[in-house]
This record gives sequence, structure tokens and C-alpha cells, in this order.
Amino acid sequence: MTISLTDFYNDPDWQQAFETVDYSGYNVLNITDVTQIIVADPGKRGGEAWLGVFRMKGGKYITMRAIADTIGWDQAMGAYSLVEWFSDLSDALARLAEFPREAWGEQQEVRMERIQKHLKDTFNVTW
Repeated sequence: MTISLTDFYNDPDWQQAFETVDYSGYNVLNITDVTQIIVADPGKRGGEAWLGVFRMKGGKYITMRAIADTIGWDQAMGAYSLVEWFSDLSDALARLAEFPREAWGEQQEVRMERIQKHLKDTFNVTW
């Protein structure tokens, strides 16, 4: 769960998750715009989504839910990333908890417990 910004910036799946966010044909997010990783829970290709809460340049937060198919991040094959913006971290974390079950995958309870522990240990935040 804990990953440095450098390792995060260089992770090919997280890079692809950011590149797959598409707004009317142009990408408005860059992975290097992330200034703090609150939650970065990697998924599995063809299965669980990559789930994240990040603080961005300018101080706002995003939640991310990204899906890759079994062969990768080709949007034509069904890969996608959904992002929502928030001014407040508590609102972003509340949205993360509302993600649909298919985003969490088979291990929903395990992933939620892992994120809860990470937030408590790292940020002293109860979620």
C-alpha cells in the first residue's frame, strides 16, 4: 500500500491509469501532478480496479477507479479510468467508500481493511 512518489510515477500500471483518463479526447491529468499519495491500492488486469485517492497540484484531491482488461490498458478493449475532484480529503475518502462492488473485486473486505489500516497508521485517519 505504501509507495514513494518516485516509484508511483514510474509504475507502468499507475502511469497507464492516468493516461487512460480521457475528457473529450484530451488528457487533463498527469501522474506527476500528484503531490501526495493518500491511497494507492493496485488492481489486477481483468479483475479488481486500481483504486486511489491523491492530492494534486493546487491542493485538491481526486479519487480514481481504473480498470485494465486482461491484456492491458487499451481503451478499445474496455480499459478506463474514472476520476472525481474534491476540495476536502474527507469527501474524497467518503467517495472511495461508495465505489461499487465491481471496482473492489472479490477481495472487497480485505482491500477495505488494508486501506483502513493504512489510513490509520499513516495519517491517523479513521475511515
